[in-house]
Amino acid sequence: KMIDQGIRKYSRGEDTGRKEYQRKMSHLLTTFKLKDENHLLMALGYDQITLESVMIEVFGAAAVNTRGKRNKRERDDEFVLSAKSSIYPDFSQQSSSNLNKSGIIVGQERNILLKFCKNCNPLMGEKIRGVVTQGKGVQIHRLGCMYLLEADNERIVDVQWDEDKSNIRLRPVRLQVLCEDTPGVLADMSRAISSLGINIGNVNLRRLPNGRGLARLQVMVGNLEDLEKVMAHLRKEEGILSV
Repeated sequence: KMIDQGIRKYSRGEDTGRKEYQRKMSHLLTTFKLKDENHLLMALGYDQITLESVMIEVFGAAAVNTRGKRNKRERDDEFVLSAKSSIYPDFSQQSSSNLNKSGIIVGQERNILLKFCKNCNPLMGEKIRGVVTQGKGVQIHRLGCMYLLEADNERIVDVQWDEDKSNIRLRPVRLQVLCEDTPGVLADMSRAISSLGINIGNVNLRRLPNGRGLARLQVMVGNLEDLEKVMAHLRKEEGILSV
């Protein structure tokens, strides 16, 4: 599919372009030191060579540079296609239940393998970008994440939250709460969170030397709005100093 896309984009006609691609096959395999066309397609899928480099060998640099001024959406779609082919060679045969259940649209696709960056752990409602990884799908980052800032610009794709909230999977978010070290403060925090229908896990309270306590807890939320509600409820509790 990537080759077909390149032929349509860079040739003067699809039939003519396909014939030129086949005519240059021997040259392509020699240039990229590959055994056959299947190995060429695999190298493209695993991002070992770029589509542009192949098209330059077929149609020449001038033709590719002239016709290669694409908008952001077209570049993103090509990267998404590359990610699909490298992760799932027979992508069309994969069950959507094994793919994206996290409420993210990548390019124009909903069913594509992705993962969230563990450093920034973005929630629905926050501004995000995706980075195409080699063989591991698209990684989702919050804007400003250090790993997004360090990523290759050519691998960054536009992503957006799916408005269909039924696709949103609950994910763990860590909270740190500074509080007065008084009896029942941890129970009050748990009650405030549970009243919102939010599940809690991994709670611990450490006593500080100044008569205060530091609570660390994990809540399961699906979007930024729910997280902000949890934090607001905690701040209203007596003895809570900061969240």
